[in-house]
Amino acid sequence: MFGLITGAGFPDLPGLEDRSERVVATPFGPVAVSLGRWHGTDVVFLPRGGPQIGAHHLSEQNDRANVWGLHRAGAQVILTAVTCQAADASIASGSLVLVDDFVDRTKRRDDSFADVHDLTIADRPSMDEAYSPALRSSLLDAAEAESISVLLHGTYGIVEGPRQPSAAEVRMLASGGVDLIGFDGYPEVALARERSIPYSAVAVVVGPAPGVEGKQFMADELAAELGAWSEPLTRLIARVVADAS
Repeated sequence: MFGLITGAGFPDLPGLEDRSERVVATPFGPVAVSLGRWHGTDVVFLPRGGPQIGAHHLSEQNDRANVWGLHRAGAQVILTAVTCQAADASIASGSLVLVDDFVDRTKRRDDSFADVHDLTIADRPSMDEAYSPALRSSLLDAAEAESISVLLHGTYGIVEGPRQPSAAEVRMLASGGVDLIGFDGYPEVALARERSIPYSAVAVVVGPAPGVEGKQFMADELAAELGAWSEPLTRLIARVVADAS
C-alpha cells in the first residue's frame, strides 16, 4: 500500500475511490487519514498539517504521529510532495525536483521513535540514500511516460520556520550544497528511515529563496501558480501509483 503525504497546492486526491476516513491511534497522539483506491492501487493519504487531530499550524505538526500512523494503517512505502524555494537561481519556479539528499536545520522537532522503540547502536539508521533509489527510479520512469520535466537531483535544506530564512542563511546553505529550502519533509525522511519504510519526495519550487534573484510571488499570485503547478505533480504521483498496481 502507498502512503501519500502532500502539502500546499495538493490538498486532496482527486478521484480517490472507496474512500473511508480513519483516526489511527499512535504513541504520539491520534492522526486522521483517508484510505481508498487511487488509480487501481490501495493508498492511505494524509495532507501534511491537516486534517490532523489538534494540529493547526507548523509548530504543532506531529510528524511522528503522521509516519507511525501511515505505517500502522498499512503503508509499505511513503511518497511525499513538498513546496520549497530555490537556493540556486538556475532552478525555475514551477520546477519539479526529485530530492536525493537533505540538510536538517530544524531545532525543535522530534526526529526519532527511540523513546518508544528501543534502538541499539547497530540499529541506528544510516541517512545514506535516505530517499529511496527505487522510488526515485519509479518517479523518473513516470515522468518520462507522462512527458513531465523533472530535475533528477536536489539537496533539500529544511529550516524550522515559520519565519523565512535570512539571505545570509540562504547563502550559507547554498555554499554547503543546498539547492532547495523549505519547511516540510523533515523529520519525515529520518523517521521513515528509522522504521525501514522506503520514502521519497518530489519538491515543487514556488520561487527563489531570500537573496536569490528571481520573481518573489505575493500570496494571491502564489496560490494561483500552485494551482497550475499541482497538475503535473498530481499526474506524476498518479502514474507512479498506477504503475505499482
